[in-house]
Amino acid sequence: MIQTAKPAATDTAALPRCWPRCRRSARFPSTPTCRRCREIGRVFDVSPLLVQQTLTAYLAPFALMTLWHGAISDALGRRRVTLTALALFLLASVGCALAWSIESLSCFGFCRA
Repeated sequence: MIQTAKPAATDTAALPRCWPRCRRSARFPSTPTCRRCREIGRVFDVSPLLVQQTLTAYLAPFALMTLWHGAISDALGRRRVTLTALALFLLASVGCALAWSIESLSCFGFCRA
């Protein structure tokens, strides 16, 4: 008889809490009517299309790197990879906060992934 793994109770309990936050984070910045999107466009004096490209610059490498993160952490150790990724994420987040142009914001957003 084949046994299937059951999800842990904490995973099942956490999913309803985190899903709306994930959905909200991915959807709102991509819409031109979003207040943040308009504010970023106003600050950098660019069109909503360029502001939406910053979201693409973040999500594309994020999606691609999910293919390799597991293999990299298996080869180098999970703790080392996690701490390095966290340090890079924090530095790139500071870069996003201090971005001087929409291009630099996209570049730092790319590095955050």
